[in-house]
Amino acid sequence: MKWRAARGVLKRLSPHPFFMRRVWMLAFPIAVQNLLFSVLNMVDTFMIGQLGTEEVAGVALANQWYFVFFLFVFAIGSGAAIFTAQLWGKGDAEGVRRFAGIALIFALFIGAVFSIVALLFPSLILRVFTDDGEVIALGLSYFRWIWISYPFTAFSFLYGIVLRSTGEVALPFRASTIALVMNTVGNYLLIFGPGPFPRLGVEGAAIATVIARIFEAGYVLIAVYLRRTVLAAGLRSLLSFSGREVRDYLERALPVVGSEVGWALGVSAYQAVFARVSTEAVAAYTLANTLFNFAVVVFVGTSNACSIMIGNVLGKGRVRRAQEYAVSFSLWAVLLGALSGLFLIAGSFFFPSFFRISPLAKEFLRASLVVVGVAMPWKIFNWHATVGIFRSGGDTFFGMLLELGGVWGVGVPIAVCSGLLAGLPFPVVLSLVQLEEVVKALAGVVRIRRAKWIRMVRGVPAGEVLISPEGVSS
Repeated sequence: MKWRAARGVLKRLSPHPFFMRRVWMLAFPIAVQNLLFSVLNMVDTFMIGQLGTEEVAGVALANQWYFVFFLFVFAIGSGAAIFTAQLWGKGDAEGVRRFAGIALIFALFIGAVFSIVALLFPSLILRVFTDDGEVIALGLSYFRWIWISYPFTAFSFLYGIVLRSTGEVALPFRASTIALVMNTVGNYLLIFGPGPFPRLGVEGAAIATVIARIFEAGYVLIAVYLRRTVLAAGLRSLLSFSGREVRDYLERALPVVGSEVGWALGVSAYQAVFARVSTEAVAAYTLANTLFNFAVVVFVGTSNACSIMIGNVLGKGRVRRAQEYAVSFSLWAVLLGALSGLFLIAGSFFFPSFFRISPLAKEFLRASLVVVGVAMPWKIFNWHATVGIFRSGGDTFFGMLLELGGVWGVGVPIAVCSGLLAGLPFPVVLSLVQLEEVVKALAGVVRIRRAKWIRMVRGVPAGEVLISPEGVSS
């Protein structure tokens, strides 16, 4: 009996002989890319951390604007990937190009809007988060240059996410890796000014980022045509979409935009609450997020593999297999999330000593790592459910309800009541906020088990089972 149970678990973890091989082939380059990003981002944060607590807080709060912008672009790209993954599985390259063209227009428009607002109203943005004059001044020096990078980032990321949905992971990996190395080297040279280079501090970090993002966009554009990828087409091919395709795209993409933007604003609300608790609290929260990003590099790869694999098999009409994949990825997310949580908890004993911040900020950072470590299994499951499973299956509206309900229905009210009204200590507030993840995970498990997340793209047949508005029926 125990042997049969063990075999059943193994079957769910790897439903087909080629499953793990395919996951590895897709996830590994993306995971390595994000590992490099996290390592270099940690180096960047460490460099800025050498300047002082106020510098860390100033850059962190300025980057909240970039954070909201990036999630807009991420949502636009994710909306495109729903279509491009399924159409690629169907073998419709022209369809992939048309939906990539739709998303590219929206992404560049968003990049331009965020650049203009950051150029004209940087002080207004910063005052949303803090009243500390020194922190605002440092944030303004960062905004002076960073606004230039937004359209280039939008282009590179949009092309990268569409290419990954077709299984082309090497090109985006190389582009981002080179750009990240350039950014880190540039940060060192322009922040500290060794030798003939100017010592620009926070402003130097922004300039280095701008240079790296421009290079990344140029590399992607040239490599797409040299390698003759699916996106190596003229503007006429990219812009040959119909009005109905735009409506289809918006129907799936707008809930993703609402989900990402609503979640981003919620996280920004957390930042605003923590900034008003104390500068040490927001600095600790920022540093803890940097270490969190390092701990979850594998899951960026696996969640992307989840989205690509499920989208591709749905494109072939293999709905039953898509449900098997969803269950397998859910189990792996929980197991590996627990291991990453242990990594963060162990790191709480020595990571704080790496930063030149106040003793109270170090105490807050230590507590933050323990709290986030305990919550990791729920966090990673929710990540795979929302980004990898629901979106690849076209169930973007439920994903939006899950994210917005978790952040604004649970997390933000708890943060405001416990942090601002009750005046509880920062570690307690952060612990209570994690209830958001538990609520979302419970709802996500029910949705996946009932297989109500599968929504086929127009023109892609459901070959194995029929699809109804209520979910999958045999």
